[in-house]
Amino acid sequence: MGTPTSGREQRPRLGDALAQSRDAAAGVRTRRRLSAAGLPATARLLSRSDIDGTLRDHPLCELRLEVSVPGHAPYTTVARQPVPRTQAPMLQPGATVAVKVDPHDPTVVVLDLRGRRA
Repeated sequence: MGTPTSGREQRPRLGDALAQSRDAAAGVRTRRRLSAAGLPATARLLSRSDIDGTLRDHPLCELRLEVSVPGHAPYTTVARQPVPRTQAPMLQPGATVAVKVDPHDPTVVVLDLRGRRA
């Protein structure tokens, strides 16, 4: 017989789930805000990795990007956001994608999935 475990050890902690919910809600607000008011730019995808979780059945991904904003030197940043399953196969390292950049904090970037890829 194995060592008995409590149900508490087998289930995710409520605090962890609440924190993930708050992070997801903040991410949705950021994506909406930048979709409307972000600076259009392009980015070269350096790497993509799935991170734990989904949002509306879309996997959450960490995207390392080299961002090019017109009139500025390219820079590298990381974006974490859900990626529609239909678009995930197109997001391979080396791909150029449309992004929106926060005008007040250029390290905050979201994919502009409605924008054209360069």
